[in-house]
Amino acid sequence: NYPNPYKNNTTIPLHLVHPADVRLDLYNLEGKLVASIQKDGLIAAQHDLFVDMDQLGLPVGNYVYQIEVNNANGIFKDCKLMTAAK
Repeated sequence: NYPNPYKNNTTIPLHLVHPADVRLDLYNLEGKLVASIQKDGLIAAQHDLFVDMDQLGLPVGNYVYQIEVNNANGIFKDCKLMTAAK
């Protein structure tokens, strides 16, 4: 994600080789799911997932995010850390 560390929002770049449904899950550092963003029917292309903490009703902080890509070839998952700027 960029910027990382982030202040109020961040962007997660995603390159899809095949059309897919994409879900972004945000977890707090205790492992609790605190928000999800679902994007269905994305075309094969470069995409930017914009994450606005105010829109999600979440305080700025450190979170783990998991991206799940579901397409005709199966399900791909990846996890990374979003770090808050102080």
